[in-house]
Amino acid sequence: MKKPISSIVVLGAGSAGLLAALTLRKKLPAAVSVRVLRSPRIGIIGVGEGTTPNFPAFLFDYLQLDEERFFREVRPVWKRGIHFIWGPRGEFPYAFGNHYSVSDTGFRRPNGFYSWGDPYAAGFIGRMMQQRKVFLPDDNGQPRFDGAYGYHLENVRLVSWLEAEARQVGVSITDAEVTGTARDGDRIRHLVVDGQEVVKADFYVDASGFRSELLHGALEEPFQSFADTLICDRAVVGGWEREGGDPIQPFTTSETMPAGWSWRIDHREHVNRGYVYSSAFTTDDEAESLFRKRNPRVETTRLVNFRSGHYRRSWVGNVCSVGNSAGFVEPMEATALMVLCMELRALAASLQEGRLELRSSLIDLYNRFSENVWSEIHGFLMVHYKFNTLLDTPFWQHCRDLPLPEDAARIVGFFQENGPSSFARDWLLPRASQFGTEGWWALLVGQKVPWKIQPPSPQEQKRWAERQIRLEHAVKHALTTEQILATMDSPAHWQRAREARTRQPA
Repeated sequence: MKKPISSIVVLGAGSAGLLAALTLRKKLPAAVSVRVLRSPRIGIIGVGEGTTPNFPAFLFDYLQLDEERFFREVRPVWKRGIHFIWGPRGEFPYAFGNHYSVSDTGFRRPNGFYSWGDPYAAGFIGRMMQQRKVFLPDDNGQPRFDGAYGYHLENVRLVSWLEAEARQVGVSITDAEVTGTARDGDRIRHLVVDGQEVVKADFYVDASGFRSELLHGALEEPFQSFADTLICDRAVVGGWEREGGDPIQPFTTSETMPAGWSWRIDHREHVNRGYVYSSAFTTDDEAESLFRKRNPRVETTRLVNFRSGHYRRSWVGNVCSVGNSAGFVEPMEATALMVLCMELRALAASLQEGRLELRSSLIDLYNRFSENVWSEIHGFLMVHYKFNTLLDTPFWQHCRDLPLPEDAARIVGFFQENGPSSFARDWLLPRASQFGTEGWWALLVGQKVPWKIQPPSPQEQKRWAERQIRLEHAVKHALTTEQILATMDSPAHWQRAREARTRQPA
């Protein structure tokens, strides 16, 4: 019988480390101690961050954290999807929720087949994004939260809130610098902190970011790079304070640039911008000059270097690496927090299934899961580049010439023969697909990738036009971010929410 885990050390106190500590503290038996080591010399990456809908589901459904405290302290705004300034159309929505692969009553095929001319017509969330609206109102004029949303977050606020939540459930957090490690084969025996103290644990979570101190530094796990196909490797980042009358956009913007792409993330008090680019196709000075020209309100900027790829294994021996210490791809599609939530669910489930024993079969299964996650993200991001014909610069010509990975090519080939079919939902994609047919179809319809179109019948065209009138009418009465924040910031809103929860049957 292997000795069960009784102590866990998490290396790193950013969002990955603190979420890991919270997850393990809440999902494992109380007898298991969880300690976070925080390096005093490494600050928080103070950039805006966008999430997918799995993030609020992870916080409030899976971890059962306090939503009111989150809103009061983190001060997020809602993200309904991504507004792409991209592809042959010039722009299109990547809206959260089910639109393309579902069928409205009275139509023979999924909605995506009727959205070829206008992707915003596929569903009401796309229409709301087009008009800078967020949620439909209920009968009392309150926002109807439908679950198909993520957040725009300020990382410093998020980390501060996570630290308080972790301490509240019994996680200990120590300021300490790891200066050495001792290992036995593929296991960490102990850490040395501040040059002298020995810290031992049964299990270690490496959340040390790009440094990957345990997985890469101590255990020397090989890195599998995507640099030959995801060629962006740098970003210049800046922002500005929001002024009165400047509306908060309820989506992330991804804009085509000559040597890469640019993001915009709106917060309550300021706007965050960044230009992600390839150093093989532009210089740092050229990138910053263009960035400032496009964003004249930016004051200070900074340069971020990164590499896209992942370590061959995320879990080695008694070390599991999560977040950026396990892998990173450029920040398109808000993949960082999405992957982190998936990793932490899988890690907690693996430890629960193994009765806190480190079983090789479960470790191997976790590593297969991790490999599949990175493989799908890799192909999904390449599709963004493959079909973007908005600019014809050397960078974009190079990206369009790159062959797609096998799985992505198979999905695109299916789409080109069958269109945005609902059949693919159960047969084409893996069961644990992060993006689902909705994500893939949004990209392919949005970028006008052709399929063998059978035009709708005159009756269907008429019904589709009538549907658009109904959508427009509903969206006309939808609420803006500013209107909803005025509601959410009121104590009366949370009192109503608490009363509604107490009325729900157990």
